[in-house]
Amino acid sequence: MTISAETLQQEMQQLRNKNEAFFKRTEPSIYNLIHDKKLSNCDLQIVKHPEHLEVDVTEQGSYRYHSQGRYYCREEANKFLTQMSPGSLLPPFIATDANIFSFDRVGSRHFKELSETIQKKIDPYQNIPMPEFYPLLVITGVGLGFHIENVVQQRDIGSLIIYEHKLDRFLTSLYCIDWEAIYQRFNPNKGTSIQLIIADTDDQHILKGILWNELIKYCPHFPFATLFYNHLMDPVNQKVIDTIRADIINYLQQWGHYDDEINQYNNARQNLLHDARAFFPSRFRLNPNISIAIVGAGPSLDNRIQYLKKYRDQLLIISCGTSIGTMFSYGIKPDFHVELESDYVVYEALSKSTTEEFRKDIILLASAQVNPRALNLFERSCIYFKDSTALSELFVDNHRDIISNTTPTCTNAGVAIACHLGVKNIFLFGTDFGFIDKNAHHASGSIYFKDKSEISAVLSDANDFNIEKTIKTTDVHGQLIDTKPMYFVSQRMVEECIKFNHLKGIKVFNCSDGASIKNTQWLPLDMMDAALSRISNEIQPSSIANDIYNLSVPFEKETINKKSDTLIEFVDYVFEILQRKIVKDLSLKNVSGSIFMMNNLISRHIHEKKGYLYYFIRGQIWLFLSMYFTYALSSRSEEELAFVVNKCEDWLKEHHRRLREEMEFILYHDMSLDDDPWVNMTVENK
Repeated sequence: MTISAETLQQEMQQLRNKNEAFFKRTEPSIYNLIHDKKLSNCDLQIVKHPEHLEVDVTEQGSYRYHSQGRYYCREEANKFLTQMSPGSLLPPFIATDANIFSFDRVGSRHFKELSETIQKKIDPYQNIPMPEFYPLLVITGVGLGFHIENVVQQRDIGSLIIYEHKLDRFLTSLYCIDWEAIYQRFNPNKGTSIQLIIADTDDQHILKGILWNELIKYCPHFPFATLFYNHLMDPVNQKVIDTIRADIINYLQQWGHYDDEINQYNNARQNLLHDARAFFPSRFRLNPNISIAIVGAGPSLDNRIQYLKKYRDQLLIISCGTSIGTMFSYGIKPDFHVELESDYVVYEALSKSTTEEFRKDIILLASAQVNPRALNLFERSCIYFKDSTALSELFVDNHRDIISNTTPTCTNAGVAIACHLGVKNIFLFGTDFGFIDKNAHHASGSIYFKDKSEISAVLSDANDFNIEKTIKTTDVHGQLIDTKPMYFVSQRMVEECIKFNHLKGIKVFNCSDGASIKNTQWLPLDMMDAALSRISNEIQPSSIANDIYNLSVPFEKETINKKSDTLIEFVDYVFEILQRKIVKDLSLKNVSGSIFMMNNLISRHIHEKKGYLYYFIRGQIWLFLSMYFTYALSSRSEEELAFVVNKCEDWLKEHHRRLREEMEFILYHDMSLDDDPWVNMTVENK
């Protein structure tokens, strides 16, 4: 019996009321978006067909579903389910290759043992079939929602993320599907989850950021077994999906791992034990009339260096990374020099590009984990604590003293530090983020142009500037120039840092001739004198630098050891709660659910409860979970799956023991810098 349009309309309104009541109880943020909201950019239509009624939406006068909303959505869903049916192939996994664990260090050696043991029985490089369930499904586009209803009814799903970038379109679903019935299929305590995201914008960068920040909470299901269902092939959503896929390789490279983290902690501990002071910006109250020059090593520095000489006594100058070699070649001493990376090559680069006499009176501002040998080159050193590191959580009491936006290059760190100091004018020199001439990618005097006979093979490899791997960016004249992907990211991060600090009234002037930097004012050569002549000539840069150093904080050994105690307690805590998530009923779905719950503890519970300490162990756990998940999916029988589960659960217990044994030595040793092997080798050789 076909119901009347009036009856259907009443039922749809009742369903909206039910959905609103459900979201009010369970998702207050969603409820606040939808409560009492009416459709404004589309209309919900009941369409009469000869033998039945249909529902559709009109936007700009056209039906979105060809006047058959329920039928169209279900047909589309069935097509997706057929294409992604059990047995269709997943891509091969790269996180399990024993050859990637080439470093001869405690964490890497143990990973290699696990990989070699399991690969004697299971080949993770065979074609891996889609399991009977979807580990992680992302549906972009809600619309009427019938396709979502159809998918969850027909396929078992581990985690479901539903994403809509038009509020009006989501509102139509409130009249069409029972959201509570969909939510009831998921239970995080049993290894399944559902997340609904509504972002009312067409800005692809914003949409990508929102979805990306949610996806990275689902390792290893993202990125290794994520399916995307783009409803109606929405072009905005498709571009977001394509951008996410393109970023996966870079994302994997940013996980970090224990061996690097313990190396960074050892460096920071040695730095503090050898008289480096902690740079805490909240202790300083600089005169806002002070102007700071940030100096990078971009090629245009050669054409602008004369202004640093001319106005030297009116600027607090901060050189960044390899620019100190250029400053040395021109005979200009900065007040501060900034370094970022933890590797030994930083020490060698500094020692090869400058002299002891030149470094006198320059204060080194190094991230806490910079190699102690580098700090020893300077008579006075301060360390700063950057965000998203365990070191900042351990050693910084006031979170305003954590320096954000310091990566990926030293220039980022220099700009971030200048913004934290609270001055009103910042001038950027040599921050080109690109180059016109591929043979002149840095300023003269840079370590990049050193003859290879003058430097070690390790430093030569570190400085290998592969000019072929370039992309395009827009320069200050509106023309396209070449840049490296990392420089492009560095530029975007500088722009974001400056944008945020505009709220503090900071003005940033771009005194470089490379990439156009948003949120800055570009100063061509003929405007330099006019701009710089207006800055205060009543400051004494060396006196200001001395004050900053004297107000920085030394740490006592007893305090440092207490921080080591905290770190060991944290690692114990993480492994103890992870080991509770054992697989009780053997099945691939339950193994996947157990892995989901372990990651949930890391990415949500531990991150929220322990703050930045989470970064010390996150990469190590993510790599383990990725291997575990890969081997489980590669199993071809219950016997093989049981073998994987037993080996991985035993490995996790043993890994805790090995890491703790090493930490108890590294976190408390009394070795000098000469005797400390961690300080005197590159990361790859440790």
